[in-house]
Amino acid sequence: MPAYVVFIREQSTDQTELQLYSELAPAGLAGHSVNTLAMYGAYQVLEGPDIEGLAILEFPTFEEAQAWYFSPAY
Repeated sequence: MPAYVVFIREQSTDQTELQLYSELAPAGLAGHSVNTLAMYGAYQVLEGPDIEGLAILEFPTFEEAQAWYFSPAY
């Protein structure tokens, strides 16, 4: 069963650090079976506080999602 990792960017405080993270983060996915479903594109908040953006990654299994999240590369 697929597993999903959802990133919600609520409020950025340091644009320089955010830019650096944005440049380095994709390399952390190398070697992992992942499908990008959404990456900070258009969205609409229907309930709750507004956000700056969101990303959704799909992994084949929960275990593979955990392996990526806890990997040294990420």
